[in-house]
Amino acid sequence: MNRITITFLLFFLLLSTNTLTAQSKSFPTTQATWRYNITDDFWNPTLYFDNYYISGDTIINDTTYQSVNNGDLGFFRTVGNKVFYLPKDSTQSILLYDFDLEEGDFFLNKWGWGSSNYPDTLFVGSVDSILLNDGYRKIWSFTNSSKFWIEGIGNSWSVTHPNYEESLSGNRYLFCFRKEGGDLIYENSVDIYDDLGYNIIGKLTCEGFIVSTEDDFETNDKIKVHPNPFDDHFEILSSEISEGTPVQIFSLTGQLVKTIPYQGKISIPGLAQGTYILSFTVEEKQFSTLLQKY
Repeated sequence: MNRITITFLLFFLLLSTNTLTAQSKSFPTTQATWRYNITDDFWNPTLYFDNYYISGDTIINDTTYQSVNNGDLGFFRTVGNKVFYLPKDSTQSILLYDFDLEEGDFFLNKWGWGSSNYPDTLFVGSVDSILLNDGYRKIWSFTNSSKFWIEGIGNSWSVTHPNYEESLSGNRYLFCFRKEGGDLIYENSVDIYDDLGYNIIGKLTCEGFIVSTEDDFETNDKIKVHPNPFDDHFEILSSEISEGTPVQIFSLTGQLVKTIPYQGKISIPGLAQGTYILSFTVEEKQFSTLLQKY
């Protein structure tokens, strides 16, 4: 499996471009999962994620759509190589992707903000190919945006319509994409920094998360751990957790290491030095954050 840091993403794309010889990859209609890494503009250790998944079909105005996050983030509809998006509580769908575009074409960006990342019109600078875990896929680069499209996957910035999402602050990157059957197709590993934000102490990969439509970690900025990294003990600074809540510690490979009832300060004797995922559930909603042990 290729492990690609954000820093070297452009280098990877240049090395991987090739003549597309494989069959076209269609946009998924069942069980696909996207995860986008978000880092704060000014504070590298702030890592959190947006998660998207297709959760089944629904009929709207006699037309079949695929629900995104149970409809909370809208609906997809695919016609040939074009993908339409219907935002939640809207009656008007928009053309989200056109995977038939060629070099020199333009795309009217219905969600454009007039910014360098999201201009009102995207101009296709090149159409190359990228080798992923399921073979070659087309990749579109634009002359007036640093973002890109990958055939059958979507945008490197956000798979849905960004105007209908809660937050688009910070730097966003497509972290991993899985299609039907849970097969990992795309991965772009994430650097993990210390609390000061200067030193990289590890990397987080897609294998560090349980990625599914039913049992998915959600990293939330309400969750704070202090100190982090920790030596003897740490506290969870969050209004979401109460005394007695089971706290789980996972390895980055997804293995459960320890379950501890929350009693304020937490001590885990014998825990080896390294990076872990701390997780707990409140009212059927699961929260998690990275935990580092000296």
